[in-house]
Amino acid sequence: MFPGDRGPASERWHPVLRTLKSRIEENTGHTFNSLLCNLYRNEKDSVDWHSDDEPSLGRCPVIASLSFGATRTFEMRKKPPPHRVPKEYHSREPRVNLTFRTVYADPGGAHW
Repeated sequence: MFPGDRGPASERWHPVLRTLKSRIEENTGHTFNSLLCNLYRNEKDSVDWHSDDEPSLGRCPVIASLSFGATRTFEMRKKPPPHRVPKEYHSREPRVNLTFRTVYADPGGAHW
């Protein structure tokens, strides 16, 4: 979820997504209750420098990311904001990125 975004919550997960979620949870020891899906259609689609610091994610969010499709550059740096997926200058096929997160309904009640 992005700041101000309050999409409808759903308890139902597609079986494939539920399987991916279970495998990630088994391998990381973390439990996730939310999924953000981004489609990068071509080299022009990007996400600028940003922090995953929305209050609903808690103070130290754990985010698991899976990408399918074309390879894209993922840049990280020490100064905030720490990461981005930049525009590319050569042709790219589509890529789907799934980020599993834990979202707290009441950020004030999140256990950090």
